[in-house]
Amino acid sequence: MRLPRFGADDEWARLRGRMGAAEDVVVGPSAWERIETQGVDIEDIREIEAGDDGTLRYREFRVLVYIRDQFLDQDGQRGDRYRYHVAECSTLTKMRQQNRFGRYVATTRDDGKFVVNFIERFTHEVRDPGVEVELRVCRNCLVRLDWEGYSRLSVGRKKRVWEAFTPQAFFDVYPDQIASPPAHNEHTAPLNQYVDGWGDVSERVRERSGWKCSGCGRDCSSDRRNLHVHHVNGIRSDNRHSNLRVLCADCHRREPGHRYMR
Repeated sequence: MRLPRFGADDEWARLRGRMGAAEDVVVGPSAWERIETQGVDIEDIREIEAGDDGTLRYREFRVLVYIRDQFLDQDGQRGDRYRYHVAECSTLTKMRQQNRFGRYVATTRDDGKFVVNFIERFTHEVRDPGVEVELRVCRNCLVRLDWEGYSRLSVGRKKRVWEAFTPQAFFDVYPDQIASPPAHNEHTAPLNQYVDGWGDVSERVRERSGWKCSGCGRDCSSDRRNLHVHHVNGIRSDNRHSNLRVLCADCHRREPGHRYMR
């Protein structure tokens, strides 16, 4: 996202002339530029809020949060215990309760890189400032979002989902800009039809769920035709992870607008 160039706008130039301002005033980097690069310090815990979907919001942006100033291990090594967060998980809730949330910064970077200051544990001296490192996502965040059915997976599959998770994948499902104009109007909106290859999509989603209904928990592995994939918002072409819910036929019939299935 980039701000418009007001200085090149004719209307702005006329307004500036009426105000008697001879030239533009140059200000420092915008909050968006800072949040996109090295992260914004969170001075007030109330600025980071949890949305209805569990994701974290800073003003008009959906964000990741992480601890930027990280202590080295006792032997001076960086270690691998710090995580970044994408949701209001049990870890962040505990940090809020302990008034330790101020250690976090927010970012919208999706390349998997995080700017970190490494600090000596005993002397509190900054050894390596401004280092770009890769961090792993918090597992409790995956539980909170039930990312790819994470809560119901086996230990081995949980590990694979955790290792494969990336900020880019997260923002593909949950865009960073929360407030945005409608994608289509009455002329450009696509027909409410299933996309090509829907059968393959449905198969993968149901397989990730372990062939179990997310509504009643029924195991449909022996009768897979009885397990459906429901579009939450009713738009059959919207196959985002957050819009798909695996339901057995009985639970599917109870969804709004599905009386015809009865």
